Amino acid sequence: MRIGLATYAFPDLTVVDAVKMCDEFNMLACFENRPDAESHLRDLHDFKGFIEDVPGAKLCFDTSHYYMWKGDVDAMSEVIKELADDIGIVHLVDTFKGQDAHMLPGYGEISLRHIVPVFMKMPNLKKTPFIFEDQEPYEYEQGILNLRHAFISKKGMLDRNKDGCAEMFAGEGVK
Repeated sequence: MRIGLATYAFPDLTVVDAVKMCDEFNMLACFENRPDAESHLRDLHDFKGFIEDVPGAKLCFDTSHYYMWKGDVDAMSEVIKELADDIGIVHLVDTFKGQDAHMLPGYGEISLRHIVPVFMKMPNLKKTPFIFEDQEPYEYEQGILNLRHAFISKKGMLDRNKDGCAEMFAGEGVK
């Protein structure tokens, strides 16, 4: 089970305590790379240090937040590759550099064709939730089509995850 825990609501709760508490209830504790100045999860060094310092913790990797800070899709791809085993959930959202726009995939500057193949190589892809967050009234159908097109164009996704893809892409000529 995955659950959002607003740690600011529990000012005396340390991240280590939060992980232990979640573990007691058979839940996974994931910590998001946030775009605010107080965030301590901004780059690969920060992520690795956090995972080492907080046993049992996983990352909630937000593509919009990472791109907002770094503005570099190549660097994001490398971070995802390096941390694949430590990512427990993904906020797959688009944005523009310097903005926390939370747009549906394909509406901003993050190249889906660039990062989707990286996500496809995650060992726990089938078990990793991918969440769309949006703050504007975008057309959901188009956002889903943008993402499907990126996945369909990468045969590796279909080979790696045949069971999950058959139903997902039914009627789109993908076998």
